[in-house]
Amino acid sequence: IDPVHGETMQGQRYAVGQHFRAHFDYFNEAQPYWPKMVETGGQRTWTAMIYLNDVEEGGATWFPTIGIRVAPKKGLLLTWN
Repeated sequence: IDPVHGETMQGQRYAVGQHFRAHFDYFNEAQPYWPKMVETGGQRTWTAMIYLNDVEEGGATWFPTIGIRVAPKKGLLLTWN
């Protein structure tokens, strides 16, 4: 796949008590931004996330639709589509 079709990397760091609400990693084709996404690569097909450090508690990635919760572990690469 030509790198021009990929997105830039994103970083996240959460403080105690912060979270990212449940969501889907795809572009909503009914939204006004969709034509631009088609021009620059189209729909997302894969997501990859790597844990850069261990945590004392919390920090899991939850997939509520399939009932899977992945605990963070330094160096773990989590991918899904």
